[in-house]
Amino acid sequence: WMKGYENREVFSAMSPPSEAFRRAMVPSEISQAPLHTLVVRQSGEAWTKPFAAVFEPCSESEPATINSIEAFSATGASDAFVGLRIESLSGRTDYVLSSDKALSCTYQDISFTGTFGVVTREGNSTTLFLGSGTQLAEGSLRIEMAGNEAGSAVLSSADGIFFLTADSPVKIMIPDSFGKGVPVLDLGTKQIEGSRSEEGEINMIEFLVPVVSWQELDLLIEN
Repeated sequence: WMKGYENREVFSAMSPPSEAFRRAMVPSEISQAPLHTLVVRQSGEAWTKPFAAVFEPCSESEPATINSIEAFSATGASDAFVGLRIESLSGRTDYVLSSDKALSCTYQDISFTGTFGVVTREGNSTTLFLGSGTQLAEGSLRIEMAGNEAGSAVLSSADGIFFLTADSPVKIMIPDSFGKGVPVLDLGTKQIEGSRSEEGEINMIEFLVPVVSWQELDLLIEN
């Protein structure tokens, strides 16, 4: 799948065998085989008509799982922004957000500031992947870099269980399902006291978390 624009041409061809293969490492029927090649040409300027494509490897034994792909626009985004909504047969939906500039933009209940991010919904689970940026949020789930520099982080939520990884200090906001008491995040080596706030009609808990490798978040309530 490729996002189309006016004056865009797509060519499919077979190219000569690749010189990148070490012939002693792969069979000759692979190293000497012609390669399937895709060439895309955009007449005129292409800065506001970016090349965006989705590839899914598949075979007879492992058929394709993507059901549909749809491009979307985001409010406040640059002209070079690309948004893709990818639905899988399993019920999983990925919202891919890519931009040349780290402008704050919104699409439905997703808000994003950065150059690359993905929001994944599947059943009762939601995952925020902030590839490069300062904030990504979906509904009552939010990642926000503690400083002004762009960073990377992943926050996953499923049935009240949360997982997190971050390469810089990050603020996370999650739904307040406790209602009272002092919320505490136990990272094993450190306990972090959280604060409460309201986002519209939703009660939230906020934690400032240091750099952390992928791990489950242990949430406690102290009376």
